[in-house]
Amino acid sequence: MPGPGFAWLFLGGLVVLGLLMALTAVGFQGDVALWENAHWTWSFGLAFVVALVGAHRAIGCGRRTRVLFAVGFFSAFVGQIVWDIQVANDFYALPAPSDLFYLGLGIPVLAAFAFAVRDTVNRGQHLAVYLDAATVFMAVVTLAAVFHTRFTPDAPPLQAAVLLAYPILYISTAGAGLV
Repeated sequence: MPGPGFAWLFLGGLVVLGLLMALTAVGFQGDVALWENAHWTWSFGLAFVVALVGAHRAIGCGRRTRVLFAVGFFSAFVGQIVWDIQVANDFYALPAPSDLFYLGLGIPVLAAFAFAVRDTVNRGQHLAVYLDAATVFMAVVTLAAVFHTRFTPDAPPLQAAVLLAYPILYISTAGAGLV
């Protein structure tokens, strides 16, 4: 279990995050985009640090799960920094370099869920969990594809793939966590 120093670090991080979100909400000095990017960058960085500290202090499956979450949050953190650089240079293409890192968040997090379940249930339950997760995934893919083709019918193939990947990956990750 993390010590009191970690608790203060975490609480301090949340206070800074709250301040950045408040600056975004009020549009401090008329630059909402700056504060919004700052609070997203800070939140991904804080999530990475929390997961990394948790992994350092955990053992067994808990360590492996936290390391995988840390890898995912680090990918999102790097994606946010790349996004900040893109915004500073007025580069808003889709797909953009930041998309690779943002989408990279899901793979280690999904793996963490799989490892967490693997050691806690028998084989029959294990199969049931994976079948449930596959059902959630296929439902998400179907819904995302239907809405995607309806709202972006003329998108170039690579752009269409990235636009489709976001809801599939993030909603499937949430579904896997729920299952």
